[in-house]
Amino acid sequence: MAKDDSYPDREWYHAQSHAHGVAARCPFAHVRRCPNYFYSRSLLGKHGSTPIPADEDARLMEKWNNSDVVPITHEDNPAVATSGDRTSFFKFCPETLGDRFGWFASDLAPFADEIDQGAAHHSLERRNITASPYFTWSVCKPLHYLDCQTYALLTQGVRNGKVDDKTIEEPWWKRHLILTWIGIALTAISTFGGVIALL
Repeated sequence: MAKDDSYPDREWYHAQSHAHGVAARCPFAHVRRCPNYFYSRSLLGKHGSTPIPADEDARLMEKWNNSDVVPITHEDNPAVATSGDRTSFFKFCPETLGDRFGWFASDLAPFADEIDQGAAHHSLERRNITASPYFTWSVCKPLHYLDCQTYALLTQGVRNGKVDDKTIEEPWWKRHLILTWIGIALTAISTFGGVIALL
């Protein structure tokens, strides 16, 4: 099977992870752990996938809408565009499109018509390519989770709109100063106790 140069299937995704020494799949790929995953999964539920239960979807929508992990502008959030029976996906979590369509990408858009699709097929066949997202999609933008902006924020300790204090390292001198004061206090207590004993 001949692949083209941009074939973001599961094998490609895992190879990218292995090359960087990270987990094969994104550790935040869950509706309760990542807003981008949630928004993507919620939209897919309205376009053919099993939907998230309505009450849970509403609760999570409120949670993530109040988070500063979410981009301010709507064009930076996952979105769906429809034209007739054709549906395009933009700014999606690659984990969700990978599970749904088999392509780990942020953007997927179908061909405008059969003429464009036929021309693309002809081009691929002329290059002896038998496996490619471009047999079905006119746009396929590969994305690994390491290049996801939301992943970058989450790995810095941002959770539910708040920064996790555990991820903020204290200055070296602060710990040193605390230990110094503890030493002085213990010395003073020991000395004072010795004076009382002598009295």
